[in-house]
Amino acid sequence: MFALQLYNVVVETEQVGKKLLEKGELKRRVTIIPLNKIAATTISNDAVKRAESLVSVFRPPTSVFFLWLF
Repeated sequence: MFALQLYNVVVETEQVGKKLLEKGELKRRVTIIPLNKIAATTISNDAVKRAESLVSVFRPPTSVFFLWLF
C-alpha cells in the first residue's frame, strides 16, 4: 500500500514562486500557489443547492470507496 503525498507551497507572488523554483533546490515536485493570482468568486445559493442535490443522488455506497482505496 502506498500513500499519496501532495506538496503545495503558498507564496506571496508569482515572482517569489519563480525564484523558489530557480534557486530553491527543491528535492521533490511541488505545486506553487501564488496568493496574488487567487481570485475569489461567489456561487449563487441556487447553484449550491443544485450541486448538493446531485451529490446526494449520485453518491456511491461507502463500500465502493473502500474497494478503491485498497
